[in-house]
Amino acid sequence: MSNVLTEERQERDHTPAWEWTTELSDGDQAELVELRATVEAQRTRMEGLESELSEIRASARESREALSAFAAASPWQRRALRRELSERGLL
Repeated sequence: MSNVLTEERQERDHTPAWEWTTELSDGDQAELVELRATVEAQRTRMEGLESELSEIRASARESREALSAFAAASPWQRRALRRELSERGLL
């Protein structure tokens, strides 16, 4: 299909500038449909990646806060804090 589109582009490039139309050829229409599908797929993928990034950032923030709390805790508070962090899946 790619070769057909390339050949049609070459034919179109050799058409004189004064011979133009607003109608899309079948090849151009097929290319447009393919490009629109590609754009939609990329948008969907980007949305998924943005969602994943948000989750990772939230997890990293929670881990930093837990580490700060552990560092600030007194030695006798650390055992309870370590248990709590372990239950939350941060250790």
